Amino acid sequence: MKPLAFLLLIGFVVSGTLGLSYYFWPDLPTTPEVRSGRVYPISSGGHVYYLTKGQHLTHLGAIALSFVFLIGLVIMRKYVDDPTSRRPGKYIFPPPAGTGGPGIEGRKP
Repeated sequence: MKPLAFLLLIGFVVSGTLGLSYYFWPDLPTTPEVRSGRVYPISSGGHVYYLTKGQHLTHLGAIALSFVFLIGLVIMRKYVDDPTSRRPGKYIFPPPAGTGGPGIEGRKP
């Protein structure tokens, strides 16, 4: 399952980057331009920029696709991935004395 998880992660990063790149596009107009078709607004940091229909659909599709990839990763990790293949967890804090945790059976409280 690791190759599939890697592909889902790459898809999430690429589509998310493409979707977010429209917020940082350097030469988008700040007023609608009906002649060029830039009439679809996008708000970026208090400024409104205008996209063409194709750019608008690409932006929305990339953002939606990144969420699909993320949901796929979560579902795969939670339900499909074999839990026995994961590394065993480590204690952040040792268990309380006298509870019989690993390595402290002989200690007295």
